[in-house]
Amino acid sequence: MRFLWSVGGALALSFLLDSCSKMLSRPPERVGPPALVMHDSEPRLWLFLKQEEDRVLSVGGGRHNTGTTIIETLYHFDLQAHDTRTTDRIWKTRLLTLKDKDGGHTTEARLLGQDGNVVWLYLNDQAVAVSSKDGSRLADGKSIGERNPALQGLIPKELKFYAFDNALVLTAADSRRYKVRPPDYNAEPYQPADEEQFTRLQYMSTTWNRGLRHQRFSRLAGDLRRRLARPLHREGGS
Repeated sequence: MRFLWSVGGALALSFLLDSCSKMLSRPPERVGPPALVMHDSEPRLWLFLKQEEDRVLSVGGGRHNTGTTIIETLYHFDLQAHDTRTTDRIWKTRLLTLKDKDGGHTTEARLLGQDGNVVWLYLNDQAVAVSSKDGSRLADGKSIGERNPALQGLIPKELKFYAFDNALVLTAADSRRYKVRPPDYNAEPYQPADEEQFTRLQYMSTTWNRGLRHQRFSRLAGDLRRRLARPLHREGGS
């Protein structure tokens, strides 16, 4: 038994010595429009970012063998909050990492709106509630379904079925609309005062992709774009 373990350990060590890994991180890209989020009576500029990372692993190789190269692409989805005066980053939190083969490239992400101390966003296949303080997760599609048994199996997974009207609004699979609000996240029937206005709300929540139109915000957004547009980041080791 000890001999077999020694052989296995030697093979594993040989594999590690004959391999080399590198990580290639591309500059993050903003997904959806930025948002001004209030916390403790102070505005913070929030960005939803998507960053692509290639993990390159070279296995084997030698004088007469080029070895094998394995590339795995990951997509990271991060929230960042910035000071509106200095544009300095206050905090950053990673909400999700998906492999390319699991749909990371096509995953949708978007800030929807703020309801008190809760900020609603859409990520991958569900609505997510996070804290306005630090972006920590408070609720998601699973917990909303658990709190609302009548919605089990009816909660939408596509962004187009969500809107924000001073609270999260979802259109269930049975075409009924509900409003979901913290802190209990109970779903209540929702009826818009005007269908045309609701159509515009849906557009603003799920499709509109421009920043706020005033000089100060444009300056902040420009500063942040310059900060994010850094060269390709490379990490590697053998």
